[in-house]
Amino acid sequence: MNRDHMFGLLTDLLDGANRIDSAVQAGKRTRVLQACARAQRGRTEILRRWVSEVRSAGKRTMCHLCAWPSPCCDQLVMAHRFEGTSIALFLQVIDGGKEALKRVIEQGKRQQKHLSGFWKEVMQALAEETKKEMKEVGEGRMGMGEEADQIQDRYLMSWFERAEPCALLNASGKCLVYGVHPTGCLFHHTISDPKVCRHGYPQDEKPVGVVSWDRELLQVLEIELSFLEEIGWAGLDEMIDTPDRLFLPLGLAVQEGLRLLGFPEPQ
Repeated sequence: MNRDHMFGLLTDLLDGANRIDSAVQAGKRTRVLQACARAQRGRTEILRRWVSEVRSAGKRTMCHLCAWPSPCCDQLVMAHRFEGTSIALFLQVIDGGKEALKRVIEQGKRQQKHLSGFWKEVMQALAEETKKEMKEVGEGRMGMGEEADQIQDRYLMSWFERAEPCALLNASGKCLVYGVHPTGCLFHHTISDPKVCRHGYPQDEKPVGVVSWDRELLQVLEIELSFLEEIGWAGLDEMIDTPDRLFLPLGLAVQEGLRLLGFPEPQ
């Protein structure tokens, strides 16, 4: 099922909820759904180009050899609000979705606490490494600088070592929202033996990725900003200068999605 068809089905399922909402709420939800669908189409095009680049390089990911549950699903994934909105919508209409919503929001809050101090450390590192640490790296790509990268790796690895699986896995370890899982999940892939991704595997033999994600992630960020502008997000200019408000742990992006759609948070 492609994403356009899926959004059509989900919109039909939500018609009943819209009928009992006020006209203002129904109009707002429709606007958010339309903006979200357009954002997802833009993201799909970016991913299609990425897959084409991988294939043209004669590579393929080896993730299909990895047994479920995958250790990649223990990673701390950051997501955009339009991705969180898609997931929040999807979980409204699948079996067990409401329970999964509660789990992922609680996990997002734990991840936010874990990241406490992350952006402050990164911005300090960038300032100390000179004003050019957000430097161009070929084809207009941006890099954070070596020290900032090390800070990021430290925060992400320390979460991974907790071995806390993503809250959106079912009892069998399969992803409940695979059709709308965020771009950040796809950042974790390998063209090497998947055994090197496992917990406790020597860190001097790290998984080998396929291509740099710098360009693709910047393009998804542009889509996120367009989505927020389209739905009339207040304080958008302030958000651009505040990275911890723009990039959210997956659970908090889902929580924002619920709020944008006007659905109550699960208790």
